Amino acid sequence: MPQLPAALTNPGMLLALCLVVGLVIVVNATLLSVFRRGTGDGETARWIQALGGARERQRQQTAQMEELHRAVKLLSADKPSPDKPNE
Repeated sequence: MPQLPAALTNPGMLLALCLVVGLVIVVNATLLSVFRRGTGDGETARWIQALGGARERQRQQTAQMEELHRAVKLLSADKPSPDKPNE
């Protein structure tokens, strides 16, 4: 059996080396899988569609709130303000 370097005969150093090698392998595998998948056009299109729908719903709610605000303003224009009874 070949002789190991003195640093590798220490179990703590051997464990640390194995952890570092494992970490490098995991990071490289993750990056490789991300780049191999490409841009993910199908998933991206779904997110864009979902966010676009949410924006449209928000625009509708904003328009409804503005219309309600105008109606309340018109109705309250004729009545005196309760906090200013003498005016």
